[in-house]
Amino acid sequence: MATSTYVYDNYETYTRHYKQDLFDEDMHCEVIELYVKPTVPDNRLWVVTEYVKTKTLPRPMLNHAIVHFMHGTIDPHDDIDLYKKSDRPVPITGNDMTLDLKQHFLQFKKPRLRFWRKPLLSLHVDKLCGDFTTNKCIVQYVLFDKVRDRLNFVLEDKHSD
Repeated sequence: MATSTYVYDNYETYTRHYKQDLFDEDMHCEVIELYVKPTVPDNRLWVVTEYVKTKTLPRPMLNHAIVHFMHGTIDPHDDIDLYKKSDRPVPITGNDMTLDLKQHFLQFKKPRLRFWRKPLLSLHVDKLCGDFTTNKCIVQYVLFDKVRDRLNFVLEDKHSD
């Protein structure tokens, strides 16, 4: 199965959805880093998490649209400095992600070229949880649900001080 993508309007909505499993480390973990890897047919999202429950972790499936690295870093056999400059993975932060509510896409843009029209990668959002009245585009948390194989993007709450 493919990794699904959920977007929550704030952290309170996320805690309501995961109320019984909120502090269970076997259930979900925080995403450490996000990268967009440029490839020839289409770009891929690399998700890095820290999940060390077993000694042997499965190798990431590099042909999927969302590639999950569980080692805490990108695969040690895959050295980023060996890539050509155009093939290097681009690190993504919360400010580099925008949510398109009309088409239900989460768009990842280059850090320095955020205002260009074409994003590096557009992921279809499977479910929007909460009240989305305006285009909130700052992602505060990115969490990975290990049991349901789901990426959860929690947007910044505008009312928090």
